[in-house]
Amino acid sequence: MVDELGNDILRLVESVEENSVCIKLIGAIRNELAYDLEDELYAFILLHHRFILDFEEVTFIASTGLQLLLDFQKRIDKYPDGSLVLTSISGTIEKTFLDTGYYDLFEIK
Repeated sequence: MVDELGNDILRLVESVEENSVCIKLIGAIRNELAYDLEDELYAFILLHHRFILDFEEVTFIASTGLQLLLDFQKRIDKYPDGSLVLTSISGTIEKTFLDTGYYDLFEIK
């Protein structure tokens, strides 16, 4: 995904492993791009209900990105086989999740 100036801010690398969609997020999840990310994630729900989001290379997450994740979790929870796992959360991203109270709302490995 790119911003209005064409700068590459957030990239997604998707793969399907067993019954889960694994999505590696690379870059910054800024407010202005959160809705693009939302569109990408919701497109997968049509076919899959189990997700692993890898945050190893996420450098920033804005409040809109946090809310998007919470909304995505709620949507996934509607499916009996649905699950969302966040992985490799550390450093400033982990601090953001902890400071905002979002850390305990997700399954984090």
